Amino acid sequence: MTSITVRQRNQVTIPKAIAEAAGLTEGTVCDLHYANGVITIKVPWHREPGDSILKYAGIARGVWGETPEEVDRTIRELRDSWDRELPG
Repeated sequence: MTSITVRQRNQVTIPKAIAEAAGLTEGTVCDLHYANGVITIKVPWHREPGDSILKYAGIARGVWGETPEEVDRTIRELRDSWDRELPG
C-alpha cells in the first residue's frame, strides 16, 4: 500500500507510478467518493486513439472448450449443475 500526505488546502500528490498506471495526465478530471472511511478516486475510462471493440474479439476463446461440441457439452454440464428447485 502506498501512503500519501495531505498538504495545505487538502492537496495530495498521487505517486508517479500509480498516476502512469491509471493513465492520469494533467487536467484529467476524476470522480471522488467518500463512504465508510474510504476515499475512492474513480479514473475516467479512456481509450487509445484507434482502439476498437474488435480488439477484444476472441478474448475468451477456449474457456468453455475448443470445438463447438466441447462448448455445448460444457454449457450443458453447467446448466445441469444449477439448483432448479421451484419454490412452494
